[in-house]
Amino acid sequence: MLTFLMVATLSVSFLSCGNDDDDNSISSVSIIGTWRIVGGDDGAQSKIGRIWTFNADGTCDWGKLSPYTNWKLSGGDLLMTRSDGRTEKYIIEFKNNQLYLTFPDGDATEYTILEKVDVEKALGGLSSDFFVGSWEPSGGSAYGTWVFSNNGNCSHTFVSAKKTHNQTGTWEYNAETKMLITTITNWKWKIVNATSDEWTGDNGQSYKRVK
Repeated sequence: MLTFLMVATLSVSFLSCGNDDDDNSISSVSIIGTWRIVGGDDGAQSKIGRIWTFNADGTCDWGKLSPYTNWKLSGGDLLMTRSDGRTEKYIIEFKNNQLYLTFPDGDATEYTILEKVDVEKALGGLSSDFFVGSWEPSGGSAYGTWVFSNNGNCSHTFVSAKKTHNQTGTWEYNAETKMLITTITNWKWKIVNATSDEWTGDNGQSYKRVK
């Protein structure tokens, strides 16, 4: 009888530990917030620095070119709803304070690694002085190069049809709304992340300081 009781006690303890592990699974980890791509497979390398945001109301913002509108966490899967109503599934893991999203694709897999961004901490002391200077997009020149002057003027240079175009206008940054606004063809960004030499807008594109 004593042996039986000891085995039963160990079994209960084992099950309790198992439940504790489940509590630490991704299903209990809030992914609501802003995340920055920091690595992944070859496809993800060109997206490093881009911002993905999971909102509490189930909507998401993965940049203006993202096909996704909503998200839902289901066990170990992240279900992403596209604008056409279709749902795509990502296998989701949380390890070393990073979020791993794997998209099964036949015999191959695509994965992306993200780290959470403390937006308030990153932008708490940000002022218009930070943006003064020249900025070029990371991962390609499709978005053109911007120059913000301390007198409120700005310019935007980009290449289209093998021809260089230069536009000029004015700019301002509102620290309260975190909006960077220009008069050049209504270009504006809601700033979601910033480091000493890089900033990222709500379209997911990052710009690096030209030194």
